[in-house]
Amino acid sequence: MNLKSNIKKTNFLVIMMFFSSIFLGCKKNFESTNKHIKSEFSNQKIIDSLQLDLNKDGRKDKIEVVQNDKGEREIKVLLNTEKGFKEITRNNEIIGCSTCGNQSGDPYINLRASALGFDISLEDVVYSFNYKDGEVSLIQIDFLVLNQASEGIEEKHQIFTKKDFGIINLRDFTNDTVTALVSNLNKQIHEDKNIISTRNHKISLPVSLKGISILDYPTPEKYKNLKIDNNLPTSIVELSNNVLVLFFEGDTERWYLTTLKDSEIMDRLLIGKSETIETENGTIDNYIDFTIGKDYKINLEYSTGKNAELKKLEKKETYYVNPKNNKIVKSK
Repeated sequence: MNLKSNIKKTNFLVIMMFFSSIFLGCKKNFESTNKHIKSEFSNQKIIDSLQLDLNKDGRKDKIEVVQNDKGEREIKVLLNTEKGFKEITRNNEIIGCSTCGNQSGDPYINLRASALGFDISLEDVVYSFNYKDGEVSLIQIDFLVLNQASEGIEEKHQIFTKKDFGIINLRDFTNDTVTALVSNLNKQIHEDKNIISTRNHKISLPVSLKGISILDYPTPEKYKNLKIDNNLPTSIVELSNNVLVLFFEGDTERWYLTTLKDSEIMDRLLIGKSETIETENGTIDNYIDFTIGKDYKINLEYSTGKNAELKKLEKKETYYVNPKNNKIVKSK
């Protein structure tokens, strides 16, 4: 067997060991796949919590991770209503017990807010969820893959999105969710395909802010040094070889249309925004929504309101990309 074959075999073994640890860790949590809907832990305590405005109504909602005296965990989502906090969903399979990780360690890391909702971080995987139409749904699974290379162990990521697993609400997440994805990945490995997700970062025009699933467009390697105000973007969408849309997550979500020259940003325009501002009368949300046509005509709508559903249009602007010099120009 030659060196290349040996490396392939080692890569396969490392990857299989990794996914086996994930699957076994999940299996050790609960045997029944129905308990995640009905169970109510006794002698439970909150071991982690996160506050964020999930439904964009101006009130901070809560995500809680609770643990019972057996080390079993459950995650709960509570919306902040006018009558107090109301639990809307829970699951006791997604987070393994306190000794269900690698080498019988604790697999749980933390909860954290994201641009689209919240993340559950475990030792080798991050589950991303968002809130929409009254449900908390899975939108991405990010597996950490340990890949044996000639210079040592490389860390890479295998990304799954709704395109891979469909619609899965938090309450419906079970061990089968992971098993099916791992089974499909194993098949790809046996067929000697590249296990790391490779996506086409270009998108067809026309496009709007709502029409981009930003998690499908991680930053390509060739743009890893692009910055705006010294900040690296969360995601980059290519409209052409020299016209990009850059997305920045944070307390204020921002979208920029940029044009390039010699791989550097030549011109830029803020085309999307979502921010919450504290005022004397409470919080107010400001938005900028965009649509970009096939001719690179950019229509912007500026609005404000208590939340996305109640926002009021304040003004509109139109811009275009000058094809002669790639400058972004405001229409008269």
